[in-house]
Amino acid sequence: MKQRKILFTRRRWDRLFTLATIAAAIVAGICIYLSGKLFFGAVPFAFLGMWVCFRRTTPVSGSRIEMIEGNPWTIRLLVFLGAVLIWTLSFFAFDRLVLNHPVNGPLHWYHWLFFAVTATVMTTGGHLIDRASKHARALQESDERIEPPNEPE
Repeated sequence: MKQRKILFTRRRWDRLFTLATIAAAIVAGICIYLSGKLFFGAVPFAFLGMWVCFRRTTPVSGSRIEMIEGNPWTIRLLVFLGAVLIWTLSFFAFDRLVLNHPVNGPLHWYHWLFFAVTATVMTTGGHLIDRASKHARALQESDERIEPPNEPE
């Protein structure tokens, strides 16, 4: 399997993080409007911090980064995290629509339990996918080393 890579320059990070920061500011604004809690205003600043970090660690000439299509384990991780996102959205929809818990209402015990279980599942799942990825990569590298040279026909 050929792994495809893409050149990430500072300009590319700037485009990505500009859009992400604007989207985070919009979502933060909606959350502030719905809940009345100003601490959601800190979310765009997290994106700004990541932006500065990525920009500073990328050489001026850019760096080659493996594309998502080039690593099946990245796709598995994204599918797993997408499932966690759907699980989380379902929880909040159920909480709001069935249990009639207001968006800006106080957190109950089951919210904290949900947050703890979800954080544990995300951390454990990410760790297991990372370990499986490293194991598969090590096997692939060892197979490449052991492979006999091509014999003339």
